[in-house]
This record gives sequence, C-alpha cells and structure tokens, in this order.
Amino acid sequence: MWIPIFKNNPFKKHQTEKKVTKGASNVRKKFLPTLQSHQDSRKEENMNIGKSALTTAVLGTLILGTSVTHAAQVAAHAAVSDSSSNFTVLGINGDMYMGANDVVFNWDGSIFTANSDYTGPGSVSNATITSATPFFNYQWTAHDIQVFGPGTYTFDAALGIGNIESGIMAMNVGSGQIGMHLLWDWNGNINMDIALVLEMNAIFGSGKAFFANPADCGTLGNSLPGANCLWDGAGFGPAGAPSVNQAWMYASIDANGDGIPGIPTVAGGPTAGVNYNFNFAPVPVPATFWLFGSGLMGLFGIARKRIKS
Repeated sequence: MWIPIFKNNPFKKHQTEKKVTKGASNVRKKFLPTLQSHQDSRKEENMNIGKSALTTAVLGTLILGTSVTHAAQVAAHAAVSDSSSNFTVLGINGDMYMGANDVVFNWDGSIFTANSDYTGPGSVSNATITSATPFFNYQWTAHDIQVFGPGTYTFDAALGIGNIESGIMAMNVGSGQIGMHLLWDWNGNINMDIALVLEMNAIFGSGKAFFANPADCGTLGNSLPGANCLWDGAGFGPAGAPSVNQAWMYASIDANGDGIPGIPTVAGGPTAGVNYNFNFAPVPVPATFWLFGSGLMGLFGIARKRIKS
C-alpha cells in the first residue's frame, strides 16, 4: 500500500514507502417611465432619459445573469439532502486509504456554469458536506463547495491562501454529470483543493466494497493496487454500510483518464496525488425488485415440485 507524506502525519513511523505526486439575484425593481411636463427644462428631460437608460441596462444585465457581484447559478435539479453519503480516499495506485459513510450532503439543486464562478476562499457556495468521522485521527472540514454543470473548468490551487499547493486542477463535465470543487481543511492544513466529476445513478469504481470483498480489495495496511474499491466501513449514517455494487444518485468517476476514480490532488500539499471521492445519496433497491425476486423463487419451487411428481 502506498501512503502519502502527510504534513504532521501521526502515522509517519508506520510508512513503508513515501511518494508524493500530486441572478441573477431575483431583484424586484420597480421601473416606471416618468412623465415629463411641458414646463420641464431640457436639462431635466435629458437627465431623466439618462436615468431611464441606465435602469434598463442594469435590469438587462441582471436578467442575463451577468452581475459582476455574484456568481451565476442556474436551477438544474431538485434539492438533495442525504445523511448516508460516502467518502472514499484512494492512493495514486487505486489502493484504499480510508473513508466514511456518515457524510451529510445538502445541495440546493443549482449549478455554476463558468470558470469565473470560483474566486478562491469565500466563493459563493451551493452545497454543504459534513462528517463526524476523522481522517487518520484528525477531523476534516469541507467548505466553499461548488457544484458545476456540463462544461470544462480549471481551478488554480494557488488561490487557496494558506496552503502550499501549486498547479491547475481541470475537470470536464459531460451530459448527465455534475462537477464539484471544494476546499478541504485537515490536520492544520487549510484550503486544499479537491475536484471531482460525478455520474448520475452510477456505481463507484470496480463495484467492489472494501471490507465485503477482501480477496479483490485487500485488507487494511495491505490494500491491493488498482482495486478501486468503495469504502464500506465506519462511520455509518442511517442507511448503514453500503452494499456491494451500491448505486448512488451521484457517484465519483475517473475524471482524468488514469483508471482511478477521482482527480489527483496537485503538488505541494500534504496529500499530493491522492484521489478524494464523494458518492452522494445511496439508491435503495426498489421494493418491486424484491417482490419480483420472491415471485421467481416461488415459480422455481413450483417447477421443482412438478418435476418430482
């Protein structure tokens, strides 16, 4: 198992190999043309015409969603709120690090659509992610979370003031997908960039769950390279441990073509090259599926009785 060089890593003495890669604001503005009396001077008339033209221009800008003071958000999805979402962290070889299954995800359903919507720490956000499960004994915080619609986006890690990352994170978001960029604080390190692309109604990685499939995924301290398994360990939300081949409303995918789910973090940070993945809202197996399965088993039993008779 490859383990990154963590800054202030409490497990440094256990490392066997060190490698680092790494709108419009709904303005309701009342606009009524002003009637000019015949007694007004030409100067007053011109001033009023100028004010009317300026008001029209401002309204046009807001309607088109090009306000320079706020990032443009477009309604695209019903709001999502889930408390059993997944966090899976994979190394540069697709081996398992750790994760959680008690991730609370809230998204208002809007999307960002332009590179300029991200301006560094303090950017307008449209989602939240929290978890009570520590990562290597240290609590983590995700903030400045932005969900993006289809398109191509780049994020300059140098905008994350307070960290030593450098480089550009890129993501291509296709139809039926969403992109996500967030800043992550952990173990004294702040504003580390994480980006990922998520597929709608999809299964994560190899479809294997780490603890449920040890032959294919390995074990803690000896996870298998390239396994791309889902973390199915603690902590757990109300839905409990995810199942093998668990489907998600949105599942993280390989977004840079290296065969490993996620997008590697950039150089300079404490976990450079690591793939941070989130999988949101487990999709339960429909009750009709179980009824269908029960029906098949019943028919199978009847057929066996007929053969015996």
